[in-house]
Amino acid sequence: MSNPPEEMAATSTTEMSNPPEEMALSHAFNPPRS
Repeated sequence: MSNPPEEMAATSTTEMSNPPEEMALSHAFNPPRS
């Protein structure tokens, strides 16, 4: 929630490059893409 929209967008597109903690935060906002 403390991440700006740009960070969230980057998290969505580069989920695999992010550490597990970031991915967990990403999944909190964006549903996991199977």
